[in-house]
Amino acid sequence: MHTLVDLLIHTDTRQSAILLPEDGTEIGYGSLSDQVDRLAARLRHSGLDPGQVVAIALPNGIEYLVAFLTATRARLIAAPMNPAYKAEEFRFFLEDFEARIVMTTSVADAVREATRALSLPVWTASRNATGDVQLSGPGCSASTKDTPDAPVPGDIALLMHTSGTTGRPKAMPLTHANVTASVCHIAAHYQLSPADTGLVVMPLFHGHWLIGATLSALVAGARIVLPDRCSAHAFWPLVRAHTVTWYSAVPTIHQILLARAASDNADSLHRRSYASLA
Repeated sequence: MHTLVDLLIHTDTRQSAILLPEDGTEIGYGSLSDQVDRLAARLRHSGLDPGQVVAIALPNGIEYLVAFLTATRARLIAAPMNPAYKAEEFRFFLEDFEARIVMTTSVADAVREATRALSLPVWTASRNATGDVQLSGPGCSASTKDTPDAPVPGDIALLMHTSGTTGRPKAMPLTHANVTASVCHIAAHYQLSPADTGLVVMPLFHGHWLIGATLSALVAGARIVLPDRCSAHAFWPLVRAHTVTWYSAVPTIHQILLARAASDNADSLHRRSYASLA
């Protein structure tokens, strides 16, 4: 595996990739790959050039995952942002990223306030009942069947910010080679396979849960349960309902979930937590 394009092409297209537990929608690897290729072509034909930044301010869901993979497939740089930021925070990050467009929801008022101030185009991400993600916005109305050039390992795929604990947050670029090396290492370390079902328990705009919990499961051909939000009281019911075999979290979350295991009737088979993927 050399780039994120390789993430989806070595898996049985019939295998389930994503399960959305709120309504039971399942998206197969073939459908996910087709969506990413289709939307990447539209993204590149909107006037964006390779290496330009696409900011993503979306909650957890298939829309977020497809938006991220679409941007990287189109040789653009995906820049995730916390959708709960205030308008002034969005403005800081958008300026620092030098973003060219923003992908968000139809009701993201704070994001849209910041984009208006910066005169940035906004693309709205939504999905239909079958899990197909749609993008709408300036320059993306025309459909195309052209396939954009594939990224190369040295292309920057992901731009994230440090926490800013001791100063202003600093942007950190990660190449396709950086990200793919990480996800392959994680999948190999935990021996993930198509027989596994992972559960995403935290926001995908954070590198741990994007790389360590989601992309690492995809590279192994596993299925991912992707709720729009996952609270402590919902964790064990989701594990039981979908036969979850794997998840990743920080130690505090492990402790909270194990403390609830008895009261939530978690059977001993599922009382297995893995070390934090730092």
